[in-house]
Amino acid sequence: MEIPGHAYKAEYSWFVFDYTHENFLNNGNLNDGFAPHGGKLFLAMMNNWNDSALDEWLISAELPPMKQTVEFFAKSYHTSYPETIEVYVVTEDTTDPAKFTKVEAFGTVEVPYSQKAYTRYTFDIDETVKRFAIRSCGSNNYMLMIDDISFTRYAGIDGIVLRGYNIYRDGVKLNDIPVAKTSFVDTNLDDNKKHVYHVTGVYYRGESELSAPCEYSSSGLNDLFGNTLSVKAGDDCVVRRRKRHCGCCGWPCALRRPGRRPHSSARRPLACHRRQPHLQSAGEIVSE
Repeated sequence: MEIPGHAYKAEYSWFVFDYTHENFLNNGNLNDGFAPHGGKLFLAMMNNWNDSALDEWLISAELPPMKQTVEFFAKSYHTSYPETIEVYVVTEDTTDPAKFTKVEAFGTVEVPYSQKAYTRYTFDIDETVKRFAIRSCGSNNYMLMIDDISFTRYAGIDGIVLRGYNIYRDGVKLNDIPVAKTSFVDTNLDDNKKHVYHVTGVYYRGESELSAPCEYSSSGLNDLFGNTLSVKAGDDCVVRRRKRHCGCCGWPCALRRPGRRPHSSARRPLACHRRQPHLQSAGEIVSE
């Protein structure tokens, strides 16, 4: 039997087996021995050409923090060459097999052969598990067939779900874990230096590219205002809001640059309650 795309003695891992391919037909008819549990495709793992032991890992997408039961169906292709499987879990976001722990309750299982029928397998995981893996670990085998793996993964298109944001100041990430909120306060700024901020989205499949730069530079009015900056995500923009207090009354007031409309929910006038005009060169900076 020639498997398309698989050269003799070459190293391969798991692959998708389409049993309707012309190479697998029997006198033009579908071969029941290659039939999936459902549909026309299944996941296959072939033996090593020298019949040495396999160590091939089928690792899941990242899982939501919830208890659930994983279900799958498997069978050995040949009655004389039974396959062997184990299942593993990991509680950190990694695909490194060395970090996974064997599910002892599942054990090391020899998968039976059947011309058509698959054997159903299940195992339970708790809310700490980030991923699970099915490991093919037999020797002197032929082909392991696995189909219809059922589990709950993160919602969204192909698992693309936003976990939070990373905030960068001058190229250095400021947060240790993704920021869940759409605002972030950066403290202890150097008021004698210009700073450049970027924001990225952190997804369960990785991190987005950097946002457009958002620059902040000091007004030089250290005697009037503190050194705290707030970075906030808005609709198609990143808003940087300096937490300032009026120099004449001490109240927090909305300030703006000349000719710029305040981008604030405060909707305060450009004068304090003492009706003293604010300095127009200081205040909120908006990057759209």
